[in-house]
Amino acid sequence: MVQASWQDDALHLSFNPPVSKPAAVWPGAWSTGGWEAPVVEGAVALPFGLSRPGQIVDLWLLPVSRGAREQRLAFARSDFVQRPPYVVYETAHGSLSVR
Repeated sequence: MVQASWQDDALHLSFNPPVSKPAAVWPGAWSTGGWEAPVVEGAVALPFGLSRPGQIVDLWLLPVSRGAREQRLAFARSDFVQRPPYVVYETAHGSLSVR
C-alpha cells in the first residue's frame, strides 16, 4: 500500500510495508522520456508540475531486480487531502492514479 501527500508541486509517496529491494516509481504513459523516480528509504517524490492538465497518470513500481515485473501501486487513501488542479484517486482495482 502507498500513502500519498502533496508537498509543493510534488506528490510524496511512502510505502507500507516498506519496499525491501531497490525500486523506482514509473508514471506509465506519462513518461515520454524514460522518466522514473527512485524509491529511497521507502519513499519517493514525483514532480507533478511536469504533467499537462487533464492527463491521467497511472503509477507503477519498477523493481530493479533482474527478472522482476512492474506492478501497479495500491492506494491507501485513508486521509489523503486533494490539491487542485490534480485529482488523486483509487481505480476500480484499487490502484493509484492521478488526473
